[in-house]
Parts: sequence; structure tokens; C-alpha cells
Amino acid sequence: MDAERFDTLTRGLTGTGSRRALSLAFGAALVVLLGHETTHADGSGAVVGRGGKRHRPKRHHHRKPHRHQRRHHQGHHHTRPPRPSFASCMGGEATVAFVSGPDTPPQSDGSAKFTVPPPPDSDTAFAQLRSEDFLGVGIKDLTALTYSVFVAPTNSICPAFDFPYIVLYVTTTGGSEDVIVSVPQGAPFACGSWTIRNALSDLWWSPTLDGGTFAPLANPKPLADFATAFPGLAMRNDATPDAECPKALGGLRIAAGNWGAVNQVGDYGANVSFVTVGVSGKEQTATF
Repeated sequence: MDAERFDTLTRGLTGTGSRRALSLAFGAALVVLLGHETTHADGSGAVVGRGGKRHRPKRHHHRKPHRHQRRHHQGHHHTRPPRPSFASCMGGEATVAFVSGPDTPPQSDGSAKFTVPPPPDSDTAFAQLRSEDFLGVGIKDLTALTYSVFVAPTNSICPAFDFPYIVLYVTTTGGSEDVIVSVPQGAPFACGSWTIRNALSDLWWSPTLDGGTFAPLANPKPLADFATAFPGLAMRNDATPDAECPKALGGLRIAAGNWGAVNQVGDYGANVSFVTVGVSGKEQTATF
């Protein structure tokens, strides 16, 4: 990352003058830190029920098992793990919409489309999907956190520097209200094709833990370092509902926006078709 890009991403950290948070992660942390959101939800706080689009399974006609096979089949019912649900929240002219495609989305036939306006509106505009289903999950127990991303080839900057990222509300054993934010590695990102992101392999930063000194944006750390430094660090949901998104309290968030997209002309668009969260080896997948 060049010095100019790094300076753009880190503005607002020093708090001097009129320096503002323009990084892909810092704005999101401001949104979740004190609840000072300038957002409007989709009105209903619409929940993407149980993993988004639910597809009725096809009926398969099987022959009745032979009597010697019946005992084998009994007691071997496999129950699908629950699918996490997500509620959308949008602010500053950014939007989340559920669409078919594009192309062939991984694990789904559709996706959630995040649209963020160009600068300067992109500094404060954001689009998010939030899940409440991971309350109390220990950070050390996260064994999977993957999601698919398609960056629209119509973006004026391709390959793209900005990418949907993950925000986690967390709490220490002392009951703190903290935030950690992923910093997707590998920028710039290809446009026009689906990729699978592994957020556990990304670096993470926090504007709040140890007063923001433990992992500032200038020195993000692996997620495992957070679990080691703060035993018992676990996920939480928002304790103070936003007036604009009163039903979107989830502490696991897929987010776009709150960034200063360098030289972006026109709207930024990206899609996410699924997210998989693994807790102690048991995985749950939401499709959109």
C-alpha cells in the first residue's frame, strides 16, 4: 500500500484538525462505537429470514428400504444446523438490495447487492447486514468466517481498493463494549468475478480496545491475537438500538461504505451471496 493511500485510510485517528475517518474500516467502527449513526433502515428492519432465500427442496422418490436396511436407517437422521438471519441497515444514500446473480453466485442463485455513492458521500454512507445469532460466541471459538464477494466491473476503479468487510461487536469479561473490524488483505481486488474471502486470515483492528492502542489501524493484528490478549473476549449485540435501525442490533456485520474511495466516480457496487460462520467446528451458512 503506497503512502498516499495509507494516509487516506488513517485520517481521523489522530483527532487533529479536520482529519476524518475515511478508511474502509474506521468509518464502520465509528458507526458501531457509540451508536452515533446517521442511518435510515429499510423501514421494516427487514430480516433476511434464516439465511436469506430459502429454497424448497426437490422431492426425491426413494424406494422403500429393504427390511435388512431399515434398522440401519433408523436413528441416523441428520439435522441441518440453523441458518443465521440478517437484518439490513442503510445510511447516507447507500443501499442493500436482494437480487438474482450476478453470474453464478457461490452457494446461491442470488445475492445481497451493496451500493455506496461516490465521494464525498461515501465517507459517511454505509450499507450493512447484521446478525444477532452469535451473541456470547467466544472469539477464540471462531473456526470459520468466510464470505463470497463480487465487485461489479462497472466500478470506475478496477481492480478495487474497497471491499465488503466484517465488523464484530465484542465484549471483554469486564463487560466492555468494544468493536473490532477486519482489514481485507490483498488489495487491489479483482472485479467481475466471484471470490471467496476468509476473514479469519485477514488482519483486524480496534478503535476501542485498550483505548484504541492494542490494534490501531496502522498496526492491525490477527484475530487470534485478540483472543490471546483478552481471554473471554466474546461477541455481543448492540445494547442501544439506533432510532433509524431499531431492529438491526446484530453484532456480526457485513459492511460496505464509510470509506474514502480514492477517485471513485459514480456508485460503488459489490455483492455477497453467502457467509459461513464456524463455532468450535460447527458451521452455519446464510445465503442471500
